[in-house]
Amino acid sequence: MPKPACFVCTEEYDPVKRQPLRISCGHCVCALCIAEIIALSGACPLRCRSGAPICYRDIRAVDTSVVETTEEDDIPAILDLDRALVNHRRMLRELIDRNATHIAEMASRVSSQQDTLSRFSLWIRSTVRDQKVVLYTLHNSENRLIAELEHEKYLLNELAVLQTKYVVVTATTTQAEGYPRTQFTFQ
Repeated sequence: MPKPACFVCTEEYDPVKRQPLRISCGHCVCALCIAEIIALSGACPLRCRSGAPICYRDIRAVDTSVVETTEEDDIPAILDLDRALVNHRRMLRELIDRNATHIAEMASRVSSQQDTLSRFSLWIRSTVRDQKVVLYTLHNSENRLIAELEHEKYLLNELAVLQTKYVVVTATTTQAEGYPRTQFTFQ
């Protein structure tokens, strides 16, 4: 019975050197080929699922049985496993460094946006305060204007009463003295 092999490199899977990994579409690829696939195209080479992108977070290890080895095979297998772990740690460190850089950039942007919002908030508070002062001044001016209009109406009424009294007094005086009647108008 033939052993399972990677469909990309056609090499047989090995639990240490060529560990089989299942990608999001369900196909299995060896660990060495998956890094190249992600670096080159980022999609399944069989172009399944409309070229769905492959991400490291979507890759799952496939359970494999470990074949019996001799003591002579153990040392190279341990060295290969150690190299694989070192390589994996290096990839994780690179990922951590990229994420740290990205987080620092995002923190800088957020800080800049907070500063802008803070300045904008101060400007709005100042503007609202100024608007309140202007509204208070307008309200006081309106109240004074209303009072002045009321006073002017009162004075106009008083003037009308005085005109009427003047006309009556003038007419009475003119008739008593026999002089012709004259009209005066106030403006």
